[in-house]
Amino acid sequence: PDAALPIKSIHERYFLSYPIDKSEFDEVINFYLSIEKSVYNMCRQATYLTQNSKEEAELYLKSFYDALRSPDELKAQIIK
Repeated sequence: PDAALPIKSIHERYFLSYPIDKSEFDEVINFYLSIEKSVYNMCRQATYLTQNSKEEAELYLKSFYDALRSPDELKAQIIK
């Protein structure tokens, strides 16, 4: 990652957010939670990925969805 960013790995999440209010935040959270199964299925069915890459992608997705399920922690990172 760029040295100006406060992350050490490209796998760390760093949110470059624009001003967002609580209703927008909740709407986005609900949207992504509503498509969770489809996203995992797309990953599992990706014939261009090796099994190892699919597993790594699923772990990354899991951390994303875990963050969505902890909205108070996520809000602190996104809503400025």
